[in-house]
Amino acid sequence: MISWHNVKALFWKETIRLRRDKNTIRSIIAQPIVFLIIYGTMITYQALNISWVVEDHDRTELSRRLVAEVMATGRFEEPHAVMGGEQRLEAFQRKRASAALIIPEGFKRELVRGEPGYLQLLLNGADPLVATRAGAYITQVALRLQSSGPPALSSKALAKTLASGRIEVRRRFWYNPTLSDKFYFLSALPAILITQVCIALASAAMVNEKDQGTMEQLLSNPLNTFDIVIGKTLPYIIVAYTMLLFVTLAEIFIFNMPFRGNLLALLVATLPFVLASTGLGLIFSAVSRNILQASFIGFFFILFSVNLSDYFYPTQTMPEAIRLSSFLFPMKYEVWILRGIGVRGATLLEMWVPITACIAYFLATLAILSRVTRKTIA
Repeated sequence: MISWHNVKALFWKETIRLRRDKNTIRSIIAQPIVFLIIYGTMITYQALNISWVVEDHDRTELSRRLVAEVMATGRFEEPHAVMGGEQRLEAFQRKRASAALIIPEGFKRELVRGEPGYLQLLLNGADPLVATRAGAYITQVALRLQSSGPPALSSKALAKTLASGRIEVRRRFWYNPTLSDKFYFLSALPAILITQVCIALASAAMVNEKDQGTMEQLLSNPLNTFDIVIGKTLPYIIVAYTMLLFVTLAEIFIFNMPFRGNLLALLVATLPFVLASTGLGLIFSAVSRNILQASFIGFFFILFSVNLSDYFYPTQTMPEAIRLSSFLFPMKYEVWILRGIGVRGATLLEMWVPITACIAYFLATLAILSRVTRKTIA
């Protein structure tokens, strides 16, 4: 039999406690406001700021005009010039390009003869959403360049050249030829799982010490910040690596997903991310007064990480300020590493940017945690 009198008493007790917890109330109010702004005004599937490379073997007015017309759409960044397959491959593996436009030698000459002028368009299928949009935009520009006439064309001679032949764009998707969404999401799934484990579990570690009354005893021991971080994070590092191996092997042997890189390289590259995420969880725990507050801060951070990490939504389609702020979340770098090594077959050297960023992030968490613990002792 439920005692409604007791229920009422507990209800008021928890309500009063929640009202007094100002930080938790701020987190509760801030979450819907922030995500209404993000989903209502910033997240879009319209591809913008598309990185691409151009391999122009024709070097004519027509080829230069084609590149200029693509840039005029406002959806592409300034292209990098490459020559040869090795440079194209490096641009894809280092995530410097979502598309590669190859203009063959004799492109204009074939159109003058009334023959088809073929363009080769290579697309980075590791990100199907951006790749399909980029392919569609470039193809539309090429067809419009042929059919629209002035003012799209710079001269009557060029218009006559295009009128005599037709442009054909041959598209090919690398790494994910079928544009499978399953491969796209599974390839970066460990990033979400590791973020949840490291931040959610570590954010409760220091709070539990406070609740059990052992925080002062811990800090009074001859331990430096590095000892505390390693001692507290080692169990979560083991859990994170177990999860990474399990998911990666399941992707390969159960879902038949190709793994093009080196598994050992992936394990090495992931360590700075695991340390950085766990360090963040410990900071959230150290600055929180209770487990509820720590959970809210950790949950809030995880939601931001998932939405601004390129896992679901490409950040290059977002406003510049949001796109730059996405680099403050370590999960973005792990998604970069997982898709770079696993999908594109990149090496550790080619992944030096996200690895270095995670190392810097971990060192920053160490410095912040050291300051927080010194304040706690004081």
